[in-house]
Order: sequence, then C-alpha cells, then structure tokens
Amino acid sequence: MSQPRVALAGFYGLGNYGDDLMAHICAVHLAEHGIPCTLFSLGEGDRDSLATPEFLRAGLRSTNDARALVQGADILVWGGGGLLVSWKERVYRRRFPGVAEKFDRLVRLARDQGLVRCAISVGGNDGTDTALSPDYKRLFLDGARYVSVRNPSDLGLLRALGIDGDCFPDLVWRAGNREPVRRRSAGPMRLGLDIYFSNLGDQKALHFGLLHQALAWKCPDVTFVCLNSTRRAAGSSMGFHRWIRGKNVEHYQFHDFDRDASMLAGLDLLVSSRLHVPMVCLGHGVPVVWTFCEQKTRLFLQTIGLSEMNYGHGRMAEFVRMISTPEQLASFLARYPFPDTESLFRASGGHLQKLVEVVRSTRTDSASAGRDLDPQPAS
Repeated sequence: MSQPRVALAGFYGLGNYGDDLMAHICAVHLAEHGIPCTLFSLGEGDRDSLATPEFLRAGLRSTNDARALVQGADILVWGGGGLLVSWKERVYRRRFPGVAEKFDRLVRLARDQGLVRCAISVGGNDGTDTALSPDYKRLFLDGARYVSVRNPSDLGLLRALGIDGDCFPDLVWRAGNREPVRRRSAGPMRLGLDIYFSNLGDQKALHFGLLHQALAWKCPDVTFVCLNSTRRAAGSSMGFHRWIRGKNVEHYQFHDFDRDASMLAGLDLLVSSRLHVPMVCLGHGVPVVWTFCEQKTRLFLQTIGLSEMNYGHGRMAEFVRMISTPEQLASFLARYPFPDTESLFRASGGHLQKLVEVVRSTRTDSASAGRDLDPQPAS
C-alpha cells in the first residue's frame, strides 16, 4: 500500500522565521520517512519565503493553490502556530489581510473532500473557549482526528473540543544545537534585538524603540544587532529596527536557516518580544530576556520557569541598568538560569513521532475514512 499524501498547512510563506522553520522541520521529517508532502504557501511571487534556498535545497514542494493541494492529498496537517489562539476578527483581518479568507477556503475544501485532519505543535492562550476566531480555526478542529499542543494548559481546550491529543515542548526546540556552543573569547559583546513592533503598539510601549537607540549611544563597546525575523522573502525592509543607527549597530535579515542559526549562536544576549527566535538562541546556549511579549510567550516563559526574564512596564529602569552597566551585565550572563534544553529537545520529538503515526494510520482511501469521521458537509 502506498504512503498517504500529506498537505501541510500553517502560517507559511509570508516570511515569519518561526512558522517557516516549523514547516521545514515537519516536511523534512516526513520526507525522511518516505511520506510525500506538499506545503500550502500564503506567499506569492518573489515574496514567497518557501521559495528560498533552504526549501529548494531540500526539494520540498509547495503550492498556493488550495484546490490542487487538497485534491492531491489524503490528510491535511496543520504544523505549528497559534491555531488555538482566538483573535478579534477585525484585528486579525487588519494585521493579516487576506489570510483568513485563504485558510477558510482551504479548510472548507478539505472538509468537502473528506480529508483526515490533524494538528501538530499548536498553541493557545490558556483559554478553554471553543468559539475560536477566525472561523477557519473552529472549522479545522471540528472533527479533527488528533492535535498535539505545546502548553499543558492547552489540553483543557482539546478536552472541551472533544479531540484526542498530547502535550510536548514546542517543535522549534528541534532547531537548537545539542552540542556545547563555543563562545567567542574576544571582541565586543553582541546583543541581538528581536522586537515585534505591533506588540509595542498594543502595550503602549513604543518608547522602547527610542530606549534602544539611547542604549546604542550609551554603550559604544556593545554591538547591537537588529534582527528582522518576520520578512525572510526577497525585497524585505528591516521593519521596526531600520531607524536604529550607530557605528556599533548592525542589521541582519533572516534568509537561510543554517546561516540564521550560526548568527544567533554568535550572540551574547538576545532581547526579544517573540517566541521562536528565543527558543533557537536558548538551544544554542545564548541567554534571552523578553519584553512586551504576547500572552502565548508569557505562557511559554511560565512553562519553562523563566517568567522573571520578562522585563515589561515597571522594570525598564532595571533593564537599562543591567544592559548599560558592564559589571551587572557580566554577572547576569554568568548566572543565567538556562532551562534543560537537552530534555526539551528530546521531548519535542514527540510531535514528529505522533505526526508519522497519525499519517500512517490514514488509509490511502482516506476520502471515505474522512467522511466517516466528519459526516456533515461544510456549509
């Protein structure tokens, strides 16, 4: 019997480092097990980040044609991302124009085709409200065969939805380096800035950008590396960090997973408001502090015991003193409370193991199997 064919979907192709990295990890793992896989890309033309070197080298197939993707598949897998996070419809459509419509069409086509559906390494906001928004999330999960989550608290939502599932550490822990990282013995300290502009606006913290410009002037012996991890596609601008300037300021555009990982491993400290770039840094032995992050990231910090590393309103003076005082910074880095990244790496493999198990349990005549699971056609 031939292997089932996988359609792999997520927030792919728009240049977000963490989402594209999860696509790569899932698709390469399926390929290593001889399972044919095609990725659904939201990007188009020269801004499709699934057409970048790492995907081309691996020979991974992608398409932005939802109908062709579904017609050539036996199972639709959602790989990574905030599938269990609800958004206000108006905010989501303003921030991600056209995305909800593309996903809605994809999910309805998959349901009409009777495809088995499962999700791997997805997360939520610690809620149990099953009325997820936008609607494509609820439609995908209604009748899904299996879901693995990255936060223990998300299991409550799975129970409320009546879905079988497990919890493992986030899949992106697989991108860390299990070997000890050899730190530089000389040269200026390198501090990475990975700040999500929308978070600063949402949390009334736009002054944080001005603060980093002031720190760059105040700390000439520190190299500030402004990272753009959300626009990996060709022709990207540097976004929020583009205006931070100085002789000790560098700008780095994410574009290739191997080179990106080497760059991150060469930092001495990362300051971030995100989820997945910090995971890769921690996996390479680089300390991370967070600021003005989203609820999903605060939940992650709570899970791995690093909530004290979150510097928000009320801790800015403490943050500035720590960064700008060489003795305090050296002491902080020397005492950084790293989580057990080796254990997190091993345990995160549970997502991939379950992925292969669920895919292989899908019969090649999955159209009829899917109709047995989901007798009500999509409206």
